[in-house]
Amino acid sequence: MTEIQSQNSAPGRGEDLVDAAGALGASVARLGMAAVSWPVYLLPPRARSEAIDATSDLFRAVGRLHLGVARAAIRGLDIAAREINRVVNEQIEQDELRSRPATKVEIETGN
Repeated sequence: MTEIQSQNSAPGRGEDLVDAAGALGASVARLGMAAVSWPVYLLPPRARSEAIDATSDLFRAVGRLHLGVARAAIRGLDIAAREINRVVNEQIEQDELRSRPATKVEIETGN
């Protein structure tokens, strides 16, 4: 294998950093879930199911919040893009009207 081929087949330094960051994030998430959920297992079964339901509701609410924020941002960008597009189109139409030469037709008279 040539040197160029070996460089192209090996993952880049940036990919290693992304993989390491992903692994660290997953480890922290697992550790956090273990730390948060461990006391739940010490509860009686009914209280445990209520705590799990409350936690699930909380996670769903946070997910909906993020989705709502994303939708609002996308709607705002869509409205702004439409407004910019409308203004640009109006400007193009005005420029076309100004740049068109006046059509003059000579009228021949019978003299």
